[in-house]
Amino acid sequence: MIQGKRKIVIISGVSSIDGGSNAALVENILNLKNRFEFLIIVPSEGTLSEELIEKGINFRIVKGELWRHSLNKKESLKHKIKKILVNLVADQKLYKIIKEEKIDLVHINVSATGVGWLAAKSLKRPIIWHLRELNDIDQNYPLDYPKVAAFMFNRSTLVPISNFVYNYYNHFLNNSYRLHLIRDGVKVDELSKIKNLKRTNKEVLTIGFLGGYQPHKGLKTVLESISLLKLQYPTLDISLEVYGSQYQQNINTYKELASQYSIENIVQFHGFSSNLVDTFSSLDVVISASLEAFGRVVAETIVAGRVCLGSDQGATPELINNGKNGFIFKHQNARDLSEQIVKIVENWSDLTEFIKKNRDDEIKRFSSEKTANEIATLYEKLIKGRDKNE
Repeated sequence: MIQGKRKIVIISGVSSIDGGSNAALVENILNLKNRFEFLIIVPSEGTLSEELIEKGINFRIVKGELWRHSLNKKESLKHKIKKILVNLVADQKLYKIIKEEKIDLVHINVSATGVGWLAAKSLKRPIIWHLRELNDIDQNYPLDYPKVAAFMFNRSTLVPISNFVYNYYNHFLNNSYRLHLIRDGVKVDELSKIKNLKRTNKEVLTIGFLGGYQPHKGLKTVLESISLLKLQYPTLDISLEVYGSQYQQNINTYKELASQYSIENIVQFHGFSSNLVDTFSSLDVVISASLEAFGRVVAETIVAGRVCLGSDQGATPELINNGKNGFIFKHQNARDLSEQIVKIVENWSDLTEFIKKNRDDEIKRFSSEKTANEIATLYEKLIKGRDKNE
């Protein structure tokens, strides 16, 4: 490792780049690589490791298991024991890495992995724990041992990514003085170059859904709302473009649903969007239909200068200026969503005018560089505190 820079280990916990946690991880590193030296711990090879190789970011593979389980599937005792053993072995390996590489700080990137905490505590390294999800509430995956998690969280510096997440964890934990709200950022450079929407009355509306094909993302509600809209306003010229991960696993279910709703001719299904500039440029409106701990798609939509529709749950209402740059609809309420789409058509000129006037401020608000600088300040504070105690 390069001499002179403070050394940070970031434990990903997830091997895919598709989710917001690893996208944010990579963006933060790229913004801070001149100030710190990073070593990323990934649980297995995958699209994240491919991205790290492409970006020239140092990483190691240390197999670890997420310490949570599905509400929809009973987990066997054998599998629970296996997860514990795998993670204990991972901590032994991380203990050796942290000690040999003289790591200054350990940063756990998601709440759903406890790997690295024990090693860091044993070596008296400061720990930052990013709280990016609520697990049971937003993903139907509760933590295996919530009391153990609370014990570990209370002895770490916690970084919730929204007021919604902050309030959730502050309610259950007793270390609010260690909770540091730092909202996630997005890559604004390319998205900010997308041309503003035309302000003339909108006769043809292209709607995007970038939430993915997991059931909790709310695509069923979106498809139902489009079917209601076509029944009530048959002459309204709209189309729906769907993007997201888990396309192969779930696409047939949603294609059949679109057929049942008789909207298959106006819905196009795609896999994960690797080119956000092209995707957002082709859309007028973007829907986020699930309960989100932050709402990365919402932030990207606002930066891209598009109109946003978001659920009234989670952190989304913090991001959308309701009635100004988009609308909030009732969670899982297809009829209310369809009514908000009508409002967009009726208020098109005012929406696009507001977005154009305020877009530069929104770009600054959601910049990943701003987020990275706030994280860097926290790194430096904790490392300096450790230096004083040694």
